[in-house]
Amino acid sequence: MPCHLPIFWAKVPHLLSFPPMSIRLPIVVVLALFGLVRIEAVADERLDFFESKIRPLLVEHCYECHSHEADDNAGGLYLDSAVALAKGGIGGPAVDSTHPEKSLLLEVVRYESDIQMPPDGKLDDEQIAALEKWIVDGAFDPRESPLVGSSNSDEETATNADDHWAFDLPQRPQVVSEDVGVCEDDPIDRWTAVTAKANEVPIADSVD
Repeated sequence: MPCHLPIFWAKVPHLLSFPPMSIRLPIVVVLALFGLVRIEAVADERLDFFESKIRPLLVEHCYECHSHEADDNAGGLYLDSAVALAKGGIGGPAVDSTHPEKSLLLEVVRYESDIQMPPDGKLDDEQIAALEKWIVDGAFDPRESPLVGSSNSDEETATNADDHWAFDLPQRPQVVSEDVGVCEDDPIDRWTAVTAKANEVPIADSVD
């Protein structure tokens, strides 16, 4: 009986070889596009979940006491922006990224701590489950960040910005008229010379 092993091993390198570049490149492109599509799909799912489940819950049950529009913020905790949520209040961050299931926000809504929120009645199981899923999945939060710890309105913030020195137009300073004896034609050097003279710092002679 003839042995076909030599023929088989002769074909092994061919079987293990990579396909030509003309085939590999389209495959790589397709896989990359598939990855991007999947990432966008996941982002869309997280956004839809937040807007349909989480934002309405926070607005209805939390914003009255824990937003920048609240008259008297409770415990320094703001829940109306991603940055404020991560910063937390007096008790620390509302969301624990290392152990999300142990997040302070979940403890208070489950009524597992001395602080129970909302104080006027526990959320139903579906609402608590939505918060749990949201936090365990990374607490995706697309909300913009107001000034944490400030209740200024947008109009007040704009007014304060107008008063800030960084928004003042540059003004040409008055040239020093004092006789400094050097660099008479250069206003910058005149300023430097006056400052040096006031601090009794000697000035080097001009170099031709």
